[in-house]
Parts: sequence; structure tokens; C-alpha cells
Amino acid sequence: TEVGIMAFTKQIGTVNSLIAEKAFSWTLFLNELESTVPRNISVMRLQPRSAEGTMTLLGKAISLKDLTRFIIGLEDSQAFEEVFLKDQATDKEGFIEFTVEFKYRSTRQGAQF
Repeated sequence: TEVGIMAFTKQIGTVNSLIAEKAFSWTLFLNELESTVPRNISVMRLQPRSAEGTMTLLGKAISLKDLTRFIIGLEDSQAFEEVFLKDQATDKEGFIEFTVEFKYRSTRQGAQF
């Protein structure tokens, strides 16, 4: 029946998602991210969005120069693509708070969110 086929298709999708999650290496991802983060940048939160394969990163920078260096580092890295600075603002302490979105492109086969 059509209902049975739809339920089976949903189960296959769930299993494929679990396989993809197991293939993803957080250690590799964090090592690659760490190599792009300058000294004066603090990463406050990482939020994967598995359906889109993107990562949202919230952080703080001491200066715009540091934030620019970080964005350029992500763009120049072989591990990340489609880097987009969503917003930035100066907080009351004078730090630059920012949100960046990017896609992770691992060298491992199937290692996406």
C-alpha cells in the first residue's frame, strides 16, 4: 500500500541520517576549525544544521581586524566553504559579537552533518 511505502521510505531516511552522523568526525572538524581561529577570537557556540549541512558559529572578537582575519582564514581553508558573516555588533565591553555561517567540507568520504 501507499501508506506502507511512505513509512518504509521514512525509515530508510532515518537510517541514512544515523549512518551519516556516525561517519562525521567531530574531532577532525574541531581540529580543522581550531587551525583557522586567531588568538583574539572566542567561540561561544557552534550549532550544526544537519538538514542543510551548515554550521552556525557565534563568537566574540577583540577587534574587527581579528574578525576579518578569522573570516579570511575560514575562506582560505580547504575544510570550509560558503562562509557568510550574518551579523556583528559591539557589546557594552567593546568586544565584537558576531555570527558566521559556513559549510564544512571534510576530506573524509560522507563526513557531513
